[in-house]
Amino acid sequence: MLEAVEPWLKRLWSARGRIHLSVLERARLLPHLNLTAHAEVSGRVFRVPITQGLGMRTVETEPWMDRLILRVINARPGSFVDVGANLGQTLLKLKAVAPQTSYIGFEPNPRCYCYIGDVIALNGLQDCKIYPFALGEAPAVVELFQSSATDQAASVVEGFRPKEHYSSRQFATVFPGDYVLSGAAHDEISTIKIDVEGAERDVIVGLTGTLDRHRPFIICEVLPVYDEESSIGQFRLARQQVIESFLRERRYSIYRVGADGTLTKLETLGVHSDLGSCNYLFSPAERAL
Repeated sequence: MLEAVEPWLKRLWSARGRIHLSVLERARLLPHLNLTAHAEVSGRVFRVPITQGLGMRTVETEPWMDRLILRVINARPGSFVDVGANLGQTLLKLKAVAPQTSYIGFEPNPRCYCYIGDVIALNGLQDCKIYPFALGEAPAVVELFQSSATDQAASVVEGFRPKEHYSSRQFATVFPGDYVLSGAAHDEISTIKIDVEGAERDVIVGLTGTLDRHRPFIICEVLPVYDEESSIGQFRLARQQVIESFLRERRYSIYRVGADGTLTKLETLGVHSDLGSCNYLFSPAERAL
């Protein structure tokens, strides 16, 4: 009987915590407080810091990611690489379903980078490495365009969105992934998750050697082209076509990931305007799920 009740108690406690945070936020007190909240991911409860109003409110979004991570880790054991780690949402999803899996994260926003370090320490997470820079095609210092201090939609790609979409910018360092992941310490890479708001092409090209050597699964967000007649649409489509060509040359198949985690095989990413259809699994031909 107790086992049947426990999941409901966990959800109630989690909801109660979110209500408290919401009340503090509406009262404009949250930016002045340092708190520790709780977040449940795939049945495991993590402690998450709320520091000066910044922090994870929930990691219950994208439930398909939890299931897909478990599938790819079971199909191909090895390290999990998280490109565009933000506040550590994917880190917690990984550690909830595969706690022994090695995690390697990349995050160029210094506030997000420090926050992830706090999440790791607060929960005593093992075998985690975080690098404070972005991945790309070549070493560079670029601008990180953002709309808030921990903006999930921040991008290092100028021209990917209209300038008025962003309210601030800061400098960020970029390195090719091959430069970091070529050492013996990263001999087995299972999966690479890429969520970089338009920089997918640069990240993938900078990982050419890693992809050829390890043949990992790639979980990747590729945002819609929307209008291929517009200048931004043409810009996005050209970058998307480079990704498609790159994948074909290396015998990777393209699958769209549905909201329920189902995989639909595609020949191309295509031109569309559906934000709910921009999550993909790129699977090496010899490792089809």
